[in-house]
Amino acid sequence: MVEKFDPGTQANLFPLPEVFREFSSFCPEMKEEIPAVELPEVREKAPCMEVQAAMIREEFLNIKELQFENWITLLPGERMVALQELEDRVAEISHREPLLVLVTELPGRVAGCCNGEDLMLSEEYVMDNSYTSYRSMLDTFFHEGRHGYQFYNLNGNRVEANEALVESWENNLVLDKYHSVRMDFKEWGFRRYQEQPIEVDARVFAEQVMTELELVPKYRK
Repeated sequence: MVEKFDPGTQANLFPLPEVFREFSSFCPEMKEEIPAVELPEVREKAPCMEVQAAMIREEFLNIKELQFENWITLLPGERMVALQELEDRVAEISHREPLLVLVTELPGRVAGCCNGEDLMLSEEYVMDNSYTSYRSMLDTFFHEGRHGYQFYNLNGNRVEANEALVESWENNLVLDKYHSVRMDFKEWGFRRYQEQPIEVDARVFAEQVMTELELVPKYRK
């Protein structure tokens, strides 16, 4: 989530991955013939972060509606369509299922959030025509999309090649417990919230993509 994110509840922000939930075992009675064992699907690993960012750049540039000069002319519905198209392409690059992009009113200064299924963006940022809001919206978009990638891996769909990275997400979520900026601010503070592996990874990924897109703050408005 982005630095200004207000998750509401910790459970909704990072629900416990399916891979960690208890489940009952079932062992059928042995027959004369040993039943065939269905081998688990071998998933192709996703490209590394740097390669993903470079590939996202190419896809972004191919969606003309997302270029700033065209973006400011779009109607609200057209903006949502363009963002969903980008999310579908990002998901394909990162070998995960696409999230549903939603534009909604979020409390306070919340810019966006992700619950593993939906990528929610603040209506304030998406509908504003300033370059600053446009850039912040895209940074949030890629940040929250990375959370979607984390969810996907933590739910047993291991497509991230760096096992140590996935382990750091698991430890942050399950062992150390994820701390939200709003719920745990008094105890943790904003800096410690930002330093959590899940947040560091999402922030670095978004910065990597934004650098590839060369979306420098060249507009004043």
